[in-house]
Amino acid sequence: MIWIQPYHLIIRSTIARSLGVANGCEGELLNVKYKNNEYGERRAVCAYIRVPGANIQAPGLPADVIQILPERNTFAYKQPGGGTYYISRSQLPLVPAYAYTANKIQGQSLKYALVDLKSARGTQALYVMISRAISLENLAIMHWFPSTNLDWRLSPKYRN
Repeated sequence: MIWIQPYHLIIRSTIARSLGVANGCEGELLNVKYKNNEYGERRAVCAYIRVPGANIQAPGLPADVIQILPERNTFAYKQPGGGTYYISRSQLPLVPAYAYTANKIQGQSLKYALVDLKSARGTQALYVMISRAISLENLAIMHWFPSTNLDWRLSPKYRN
């Protein structure tokens, strides 16, 4: 089991409506349990979520903590020129509760930050994204910053 820092998220599925755990409710990710499949790839088996006020006490878990299992989704992919393939995937029904653009986060500090540096259009946006986490230990990077983004020309407004 790998322990990670708590992150705020939104639950995408109705788990137990009568207990307050429904699509759109917010929670805090406490832990994710993983297993390696036959190819050695790490896959999420379940996530433990604290949903304040959920009015739930699952056996062996603290109050307001629920176990979320991955959902299987299958869809068709039609290949150009013919042929249809059916693709199945399994995924935890969770999404981040908060997302900010580099412009909207300026001047704020976040206890935890997950950033996508690939989307930065220059060093200023890169700096803003990285500097919002209160420590490097609380910063997770999804995609690295491509050095080609350093060659972008400044807009005429900034050049003048």
